[in-house]
Amino acid sequence: MNTPAPESASDSRPASPPAAAATPLIGADPLALRDDVSGKEVLIRPYRAGDRPAVRELCADTGFLSNPIDPVFQDRELFADYLTAYYTDCEPESSFVCEMDGVVKGYIMGCRHPARQRRYEAWHNALLAVRGAWRYLFVYNKASRKFVRWIIARAPKEVPPAPRDIPHFHINLRPEARNVHTTRYLFDALLTYMRSCGETAIFAQVVGYEKRRGVRMFQRYGFEVLNQSEVTKFRDYTDQSIYLITIRKDLTANETLYGLDLKKAKHDGEAGGGDADMHSAKPLQGNEKAGTAGTSHLLAQLGAAMLSAASA
Repeated sequence: MNTPAPESASDSRPASPPAAAATPLIGADPLALRDDVSGKEVLIRPYRAGDRPAVRELCADTGFLSNPIDPVFQDRELFADYLTAYYTDCEPESSFVCEMDGVVKGYIMGCRHPARQRRYEAWHNALLAVRGAWRYLFVYNKASRKFVRWIIARAPKEVPPAPRDIPHFHINLRPEARNVHTTRYLFDALLTYMRSCGETAIFAQVVGYEKRRGVRMFQRYGFEVLNQSEVTKFRDYTDQSIYLITIRKDLTANETLYGLDLKKAKHDGEAGGGDADMHSAKPLQGNEKAGTAGTSHLLAQLGAAMLSAASA
């Protein structure tokens, strides 16, 4: 796949660091953890080219509200191309994966160069449209054709506006990897990396099922909610209202997920009798087992909310 044109002289964003200097959080070696429930070894490490097939499969397997996209859209190849190709092919240094017993079970992919991504998508999405048009006419089933019509007719109206000129991220985890350790350290790997590159903020568009509760949850982790809008593409598959929420985090105030914002949330929860159940976790050292206090309810909610955003 072709690489997009180099950044113009007017693009003053700091240059991407070499892949070898992936993140100051985990350094040159992967961050080793152990899952409290399964006992499996977990590694948080920079993305490698050999991870591409696993990342694409994982994207399709979690594309429908954290479930396989197949009932909604049958073209897994095109779906993965649309959602992951830029990150894996053009900016792989900004991505991290979670391994469990040597198998990739999650990823977080970032984009530091929004203008570059827009240029890439201008021609890449045109190619996908040509492929999809033929398949729409002769291959796709009824559900897939309806999904395509939603993208063309409804998505421009329902998807809320997003910041154009700051970095963003996209995260997915398989069910067995959705816990406090993997979610926390995947986020911290990317956020710390972004800050080390000179970035001051990051955003994402994520799925929420409860409008007001979702806002409070994101705010507890230092994310500002910029806007939200109800999306209808999954209305045939769930009775719940689904919202697409744009969130932004100020990295100058806190460059990790599980930091000052979370401590404040815990204090506020205790003072108000709330349910802010926060627990610490630590990397393995030798055969030492990482924190056994249990999974943070709020962190699990945050991770789950972000998993479905990819296809929104």
